[in-house]
Amino acid sequence: MLLSSQNTTVRIKPRRGDAVIINANCWNKPDWSQPGQMLAILFGQRQIGISLVSSDGAGEEPQASTKARLPRPIDGPFSHLIAALAALGTRSSTDKLPARLVEALLYALLHQLEIEPEQHYGKAQRTYDAICLHVQENSHLPITRESVAEVFELSPSYVSRLFRREGSTRFSDYLNSARINRAKLLLEDRRAPIKEIARNCGYQDTAYFCRLFRRSVSMTPTEYRSRKE
Repeated sequence: MLLSSQNTTVRIKPRRGDAVIINANCWNKPDWSQPGQMLAILFGQRQIGISLVSSDGAGEEPQASTKARLPRPIDGPFSHLIAALAALGTRSSTDKLPARLVEALLYALLHQLEIEPEQHYGKAQRTYDAICLHVQENSHLPITRESVAEVFELSPSYVSRLFRREGSTRFSDYLNSARINRAKLLLEDRRAPIKEIARNCGYQDTAYFCRLFRRSVSMTPTEYRSRKE
């Protein structure tokens, strides 16, 4: 697995049963050249995303995934568990996470999956947050408003209204913002070609990606990459 950590990219080799924490504003890229499964847990500000990803080892991307989403609780053990994980994440990427802490986190997730969301958390808000999480997780894929609407069994026009009402933005703007933020992280790997980064952010047209990046960041991807040299 490639892992971005403190502006450097390292290669780690987790074994079966190991847990890896990826801090905020970092990224990872698993090696799917061998068959395997990975449980990924994304802690968003308002939602938690859970994905069980499976691969037969035949390609660069996993072939199947099972996903669940739930509101992030504002109290209980979660805040303490996440704080502990965040503190451990500042240590070396080769350090192992304590098994008991990981086990406690998994039990807390199972418990949260079994209870109903609080009533004051409206359906429209839950749907909007779920779509935002889906976009964040899949911004590297050729997703569109129509494909997202199909996943959530909604009409494309309703998705547009939802983003304007709940997020005060357009769906396309949110998608591009997620992709540009991903590009910023990938640009920290100075060895990756701009064309490859564009493709890994869902853009097949490198020139179009560069125009959007400059419009959003006020500098080209190359200028952004070299700003710390």
